[in-house]
Formats: sequence, C-alpha cells, structure tokens
Amino acid sequence: MNSLMLFMLASDLSKPQRRDLVERLFPLAIPAAGGQRFAFAAITADQQVRRDAQAERRLVEEMVRALVKAEQVSKPEDLAQFPSLQAAFNRLPAAAQAQLFTPSADKSDGDRRTATADRTTLRGTPART
Repeated sequence: MNSLMLFMLASDLSKPQRRDLVERLFPLAIPAAGGQRFAFAAITADQQVRRDAQAERRLVEEMVRALVKAEQVSKPEDLAQFPSLQAAFNRLPAAAQAQLFTPSADKSDGDRRTATADRTTLRGTPART
C-alpha cells in the first residue's frame, strides 16, 4: 500500500521533484530505531534548508544586480516596489545586502577595463588592452 501511494504521488512530478520527494521520505524508510531515523531526518532537513537558502540567495543577488544595472533600483529602499524580492533581500546577511548596492557591484569586467583605459589615456600614456 505504501509503495502504491508513493507511486501515485510521484507520477505527476518532474524528475527533480521526484528526487526531492524521495530524499524527504528516505529517512522514514530506513530500518532503524526511531531516534536514529529522527537524527538522519534532521541532518537531511538541515542540508535541504541550506541548499534552499543558497538558491534563494543566488536568485536575489542576480535579480537585484539586474535591477541595479537597469537603473530601476539604486538603494535597498527602492525594492519596496517588489515586495517578494524585498522580503527575500531582507533575509540576506547584512554584508551581502550592502555588497549588492555598492557602486562596483553592477560593473562588469569590461566596464572596469574601460574605466582603467580612460584614466590611463588622461595621464598621457596610451592605454594597454
């Protein structure tokens, strides 16, 4: 009966969703004492929470950088127009929040080379590329 229920749950899921389902149910299938299963479930849950937090952080950082580059936001308060993004941004560590709004956060490597070439040309020496 349990196998049939698992099959029914997993039949409509994508491959990554099935993997997540099996990973979350795996601690229940381990033939061990309750305390050992609980410890394994706690470790597995901690790993999943950390993965989810990393994924959310990458998404928030990419989105904020894109908005800064597009000049739609220039400071953290401007994120108020995007409530879900602002909530996720507020969950980031303070150092990560500050880093996203520093002037160099939205410059690409090419922009930095151009700026260096401009300064070098102003000094009278030809810019090297």
